[in-house]
Amino acid sequence: MLKELKLVASVCCIAVLLTACQKGKEATKAEVAQPAATPASTEPAAQTAQTTPATSDGQTDPFTYCESVGSIDKGDAAYTGEVLPEKLIQAMVKVQIVTADLPQLKEPGFVTWRCMDKKVMVCIVGANIPCEAKADISKEPNEGMVEFCKTDQNATDIPAAATGRETIYNWSCKDGKPMVGEQHTQVDAQGYPANFWTAVAP
Repeated sequence: MLKELKLVASVCCIAVLLTACQKGKEATKAEVAQPAATPASTEPAAQTAQTTPATSDGQTDPFTYCESVGSIDKGDAAYTGEVLPEKLIQAMVKVQIVTADLPQLKEPGFVTWRCMDKKVMVCIVGANIPCEAKADISKEPNEGMVEFCKTDQNATDIPAAATGRETIYNWSCKDGKPMVGEQHTQVDAQGYPANFWTAVAP
């Protein structure tokens, strides 16, 4: 009987050892099959898009510029072309405002241009043509008129030197006082004397 018990115990021990060995093999296989975790990269992620610096889309053609801006008294930062580009000179030659070989075209400020209703308007500066000044529509006499009429109390015409070039009216003196007369100049939509300015096209 004792021998039989020892035999049973031995068999049980062998079974336990076999089971433990089998589990150890399965665990080893699982470790081999499982790929090692990839360490997190310390490098910054690559950018998928790059920011392109903004570039100026300024207009260099006054005609294109006026088409886009509509009306403006003087070109702003959006216009990046020449003060008096050749294209504008040719447009003035076409309507016979100037000749292509006019020496004054090289003088700064001889030609003034602006935009009105998407059109290019040009003015040739002269002693009697203040291109950048808006029309004076006031019917009240200025100091120059008052002083002139003190000297010539019944003058039929007050000269521009006293009235100013911007007034749109004729002025005279009566009994030492300035008198407003007929309107001699029309005013455009931007408030400039219309007869000083001409619309040109390329």
